[in-house]
Amino acid sequence: MSRRFMSVLTIGSDFSKRIFVLENSTKISPFHDIKLFNHNNKFTFPAVIEISRHNIAKYEVSVDEPYNPIKQDTRKNKNTGEKELRYYARFPLFNYGMLPQTWENPYVKDHRINIEGDGDPLDIIEIGSHPVSCGSRLDIKVLGSFCLIDQGQADWKILCINTIDPLSKKIHNSNDVEKVFPGKIAAIIDWFENIKVFDGKPKNKVEGNVLSPEITLEIITDAHNHWKDLIAGKYPEANIWLNKSS
Repeated sequence: MSRRFMSVLTIGSDFSKRIFVLENSTKISPFHDIKLFNHNNKFTFPAVIEISRHNIAKYEVSVDEPYNPIKQDTRKNKNTGEKELRYYARFPLFNYGMLPQTWENPYVKDHRINIEGDGDPLDIIEIGSHPVSCGSRLDIKVLGSFCLIDQGQADWKILCINTIDPLSKKIHNSNDVEKVFPGKIAAIIDWFENIKVFDGKPKNKVEGNVLSPEITLEIITDAHNHWKDLIAGKYPEANIWLNKSS
């Protein structure tokens, strides 16, 4: 088997800036082309970082462009109404990214909270020791999850740590996170609940408690099955999510 070399290619600037994920120098889709279940350890998954820790520029995988590059989000300026690049008002306390081959189905209510998904891949919150650059592909260990109700949609957050981080051997669940990083989970939840208030939007809400790694695996599996339904054409109205390559 040939060795896989993962890298990134950055094209353009400002509104046109796109960060492509490459495998062996060839563009791939981080949404569709990286296998989710590719590790012997059931709690380990591949992930792609969109926002490096302490970076306030709001980057995310573009679900409707060829190869699903990472781009900076935009919004309307509250005073002028003109489009502008979006920046967070507070620095994230984590590396923010996504799980490939997952999809939070906007056409089906999540049976745990009875709300439809937001139409994006599952988000990951990586709490390791070091910032990870945008576009990086890494293996993460699942520690738990919580559901953010974001503008009326279900938006699951997968709490995790980079498997090569030295602390990975000490942290296995949210209780361990609290022992190693007292108050960190509460700070993360506060960040998510209040981050859109600075944009003049209502406060978000985290539904319930932080769930166990075992339940989180079920959430990931459900999102993967929804992705498979998407790929199989079960939702013809969802074609924008299928624009994986040119």
